[in-house]
Amino acid sequence: MKKVVLTLDIQNDKGKRKAMDALSALSSLAGGIDLMAMDTMEKKLTLIGNVDPVNVVNKLRKFVDAEIDYVVPWKEPQREIEEPKKEELKKEVTNKKVVLKLDIHDIKDKQKAMNALTSFAGGIDLTAINLREKKLTVRGKVDPVNVVNKLRKNFNAEICTVLPWEESGTKKE
Repeated sequence: MKKVVLTLDIQNDKGKRKAMDALSALSSLAGGIDLMAMDTMEKKLTLIGNVDPVNVVNKLRKFVDAEIDYVVPWKEPQREIEEPKKEELKKEVTNKKVVLKLDIHDIKDKQKAMNALTSFAGGIDLTAINLREKKLTVRGKVDPVNVVNKLRKNFNAEICTVLPWEESGTKKE
């Protein structure tokens, strides 16, 4: 289960209705969206469930401009997860730390993934691959959806977490 928070550029009720209709198809799938909440004042959409954030954003981008704010694991409502403060969310956060689960098996796959990211024209500051855990960490001014779409051409890629990241290299708290 994941908690996904998205920023949507919704201009009116018609845009909100289109976004909700697009998400209703995803919620009807087995293991789909368990909770869907929209804050129209802050233009935030929160989803909790077994959904792929990239598929959600791709589906929403057909109707409205959508961007991932952050993705965190979600097990129980009582579990405390540090979310960025509202003041920090109002600022435009472009630096992000994205952790992906990749289906990589050996050094050759690792090189393929690194080559795919070097051709990425998005300002990646750091890339690290852990072959044991099969996780890829990307840090910089990136759109997580574009990174996953680029990697999905060769690998099975899934977002684990997306968090804001300061340029000094320390996580915002």
